[in-house]
Amino acid sequence: MIDKSGYLYYLGRRKEMIKVKGMSVFPSEIEAIIGHHSGVIGCGVIGIPDEERGERPIAFVQLDAASRGQLTEKELQQWCERQMAIYKAPLIKFIDKLPLTTTGKVKKQALQALL
Repeated sequence: MIDKSGYLYYLGRRKEMIKVKGMSVFPSEIEAIIGHHSGVIGCGVIGIPDEERGERPIAFVQLDAASRGQLTEKELQQWCERQMAIYKAPLIKFIDKLPLTTTGKVKKQALQALL
């Protein structure tokens, strides 16, 4: 947006990097790793405040039909802990359907509303 004085303002850009105990965690890296799990259709990762860590990643995960009822949030979280650095391992929350834009990207703001 450009105001009446000609100043340019960037709108809609927001911080996505998550800081866990001073370490940088990129949601896209976690999403890519979780995407390799055979029961996962897709996921979106955001940061949530955490008193001890500063922030903590939380992954909203959509499972395929065969994995629903077979895979638990705890099991997927433990799988994540084996696949990535422990400080990157997210909390897991299963959702029925990821909120997507018309171009197929996960709407991160809509995930915030699910907390």
